Amino acid sequence: MPSLTISYRNLDPSPALETEVRRRFDKLMKLGRERLIACHVVISAPNRRRQQGKLYSVNLRLELPRGSLPVNRNPPLDHAHEDAHVAIHDAFDAALRRLAEFRRRLNGEIKTHAAKRPRLRAARDSHADEGES
Repeated sequence: MPSLTISYRNLDPSPALETEVRRRFDKLMKLGRERLIACHVVISAPNRRRQQGKLYSVNLRLELPRGSLPVNRNPPLDHAHEDAHVAIHDAFDAALRRLAEFRRRLNGEIKTHAAKRPRLRAARDSHADEGES
């Protein structure tokens, strides 16, 4: 079982937030299908002095056998992250997407685009010259 570390910045540890993180982590383990070594979660609130509009941010770092995968979910402008539970939900959804992309990249399933071909300007120029005659 991978280790889970939860840290709090500018807010007190909360059993409700910890329960939410553990629930989302379990779901990530079931759906991720990627072997995790560790998951570090940092839940932060901006400044304690502000009374309303406090937007939470959640940062995850997934440690995989082939490297580390950071997932940063900073507060959006629509104030949906005034609730820390919503911020946690969004961060773990982003982690699932990043894991899926990481897996596709490792399996070679992501399409690589060919280098841009040079434009055939000579053909266009020759047609323009024909019109001038």
